[in-house]
Amino acid sequence: MDVSDTEENLNVKEVETDDFNEQFSIGQTNIPNNYALVNIRIDYQFRPSEIADMCLYDFVHTYHKKKVDKTDKTYFDNQAESKQSRPQIKRRGPQPNQRLKFKKNHPQYESHILIQRTGTVVPVLIGPQLPRKDREDTKERYARAILTLFLPWTSVDHLCQTDITWDQSLKLNADFFLPSSKTIIDNIQLLHECRKDRDEHLIQVIEQTQAAADNIDSVYIPKNFARDDLSQMDDSEDLVALLQFNDDHDDMTKNQSTAPHLSAPTTANQTNSIMNTESYHKEATTSHIRLNKIWKKQLNKAKQKTREKMLNGEEREHEDQNLAEATDVNRNVVDLDGESDIQSLTEQVTSITAISFRKHQEQISKQFTLNEAQTRAFMIITDHINGDNHLKKDNKQDQLLMCVPGPGGTGKSQLIHAVTEYFSITKRSHELRKLAPTSNAAAQIDDINVIFFGDFIQYDPVGDQSLYSDIISDKTQKKKKIKEIRAATCASGRALWEQINTVIKLEKQMKTSDSRYLQLLQRLRKGECTVDDHELLTTRVIDPNHDVKSLDTDEWKKAPILVFRNELRTELNVLATVFEAFEKDVKPFVCIAHDELKINIDNPDFHKHLLELPDSTTKYLPGYLPLVSSMYVLLTQNIATQLKLSNGTTAIFRKLVYEQADNNLSNVDTTKFPTQSIYIQKPLYALVEIENSRTNKVFDTLPPKLIPIPLVTQKFMVNIKGFLEKHKVELKQGGKKLKSYNLTIKRTQLPLVPTYAMTTHKSQGQTMPKIVVDLVFPPRPSKPPVAQAYVPLSRMKELKHLVILREFDIKNIRIKPNEEQLQELNRLDALEKETRKRYELKSSIF
Repeated sequence: MDVSDTEENLNVKEVETDDFNEQFSIGQTNIPNNYALVNIRIDYQFRPSEIADMCLYDFVHTYHKKKVDKTDKTYFDNQAESKQSRPQIKRRGPQPNQRLKFKKNHPQYESHILIQRTGTVVPVLIGPQLPRKDREDTKERYARAILTLFLPWTSVDHLCQTDITWDQSLKLNADFFLPSSKTIIDNIQLLHECRKDRDEHLIQVIEQTQAAADNIDSVYIPKNFARDDLSQMDDSEDLVALLQFNDDHDDMTKNQSTAPHLSAPTTANQTNSIMNTESYHKEATTSHIRLNKIWKKQLNKAKQKTREKMLNGEEREHEDQNLAEATDVNRNVVDLDGESDIQSLTEQVTSITAISFRKHQEQISKQFTLNEAQTRAFMIITDHINGDNHLKKDNKQDQLLMCVPGPGGTGKSQLIHAVTEYFSITKRSHELRKLAPTSNAAAQIDDINVIFFGDFIQYDPVGDQSLYSDIISDKTQKKKKIKEIRAATCASGRALWEQINTVIKLEKQMKTSDSRYLQLLQRLRKGECTVDDHELLTTRVIDPNHDVKSLDTDEWKKAPILVFRNELRTELNVLATVFEAFEKDVKPFVCIAHDELKINIDNPDFHKHLLELPDSTTKYLPGYLPLVSSMYVLLTQNIATQLKLSNGTTAIFRKLVYEQADNNLSNVDTTKFPTQSIYIQKPLYALVEIENSRTNKVFDTLPPKLIPIPLVTQKFMVNIKGFLEKHKVELKQGGKKLKSYNLTIKRTQLPLVPTYAMTTHKSQGQTMPKIVVDLVFPPRPSKPPVAQAYVPLSRMKELKHLVILREFDIKNIRIKPNEEQLQELNRLDALEKETRKRYELKSSIF
């Protein structure tokens, strides 16, 4: 739940979560360096006794939380005095807003209070809209929502007893709603009825149109339109747009690609058969604008449905016949006379289940050809969820917090696939959640089994602390001078990480088939490369006397270049895109980002300065986005992780739709691109092709695999002191000179970048057929990490798939892991020894 006016929370940082998970904030308490997880639900549950009879809707409507200050303390002191002495005369002027203290078990009881709003607000629900009350299949969800919002409660038992349904509870409590609440409830249903009548009329109009002119494909009508309570298509003009989309849809169908799956960005522009020979850009009509709205709503709806299926445990298409046979046992009615009979029956059921699960464990282990270490990790995970826990003490199953570390190519992904398959065939898919660093997900861990896969000999998180950093000690905090709230978050992460109780290391290499190169990589991880290793790598340097004499060959000119700086990556991508356009004899299109700021800076070069900022400082929304038909691009934002539209997803650019804008290019540096380039100042959306997405049935009006990528808006901070000094410009607002040089910029742009070049950070976790890399490191204030050389050199399977741009110093492959990395690796080694002692792998499995 949100409100229309957001309070300014001091020292509070939002924890990013899934859109429909419960969201928390890390809020400061009265104890220095002490923080707590809080949200509106917690505030309401521990609300003051004075408003115990207030429902959640009215609570958000009337009060908000604030940190205690001197004014609040004075207010409560005066209240205490007035209770001890005779009532005071009411003062003149506006009265102070009512202030109330939370109950003592609220985590911020001492530091925060509730204060009555000066003007009430309308609470806004986040997530799916409330369902209709007259639909049989959603009446439980409707009753639960209405009771939660409009009936006072402090626990779920106050809303619904365990022996009745939510619908029954709603009927029992209907008389307890306030008149104002009943009015809101009636209005909710009235809104549904109005939408239903309107939608039925629109569908009738469309059907009549189709009957009159048999040129509208039925695919244009969304399949679940007006029949699904989760639908958010409220704009009647959206349906009209569907009737106007016929011509564009026919053109799109002709250009539908059959390109093979992209295993890595290096395959860019290698498949000539998928070339789109028609125009790849189009000025937007009213129809395009409305369709863009429809697609956004369909995408949000698909994200929500995917998540609900996962949480509700709906079975997937995969059905395992063996499991059905194993569970199809004789069912007899048993008369239970005593505890002995109950125990006997329990033992029978347990034995049948164990045999069934063991059978599937063996089957999947063989199916995915798991080695000894993979099998041990797989059995620990699956045995644990089956109740056979190696951590069990006194018949109590402890939480499994497990880490499976290992270098690239040791089979971590294969193990994840095996675990996923096991959850699927045992009908537990809803119990499995997979998160990735690129999704920036943050989830609360409470009584959930957690398994981490990864490698610590990689880069630290960008602008963040690694899990192995000793952030908890005061010494480290003072040394690194991390901001207080950031330090608390990092310390919490480190404390959670130290609770890992199970470790299985994967060491057997399954990706790198070149044994000599594999040994080199193993020494590189430790910073122990030899002179022979250096000489071996030198043979891959571009040189007339070496195997690779030039990159201007069919074998290497399509290989991506891995670089260490975002600025260099951007420049290389611009050059490569321009060259691609030259080869295809087409004009390159350049999408210009739209930047907004509250302060007007009267200098024609300022907007050019903003557009030239590296996208690593602009939330990965580039100022200039060059595009050419059928080029490969990378998504830079998490659009729909549930549908495999995430940061780092590779796609083929197909079409750009844009709105008309003036031709004023005074704020654009046109010298960066060829004179024949076409500049798009108001892009609307891009159509891209993604082979592996889960959107085949999401966009009714588009062919499979073709996905509309909408504009994304992000805010970022930029320091403009250097620009102001260079151009001798003063920063003023309201006639006063501002002392701060940090400005907040609001940028809108397509979340795409070309993939001709990429940073070594972005290449982490990928296996690439061929790469080009420069092992001469850029200057940096501190010692380079071991990942600087290890990450790019471990992307290929064989040495012959590597090209090095120039000669490099041997010291660049002799960088050792830092002290904190070594300490963490030693800690994990010790935990693995304990794990192997506790868990003995059955010989029949491996």
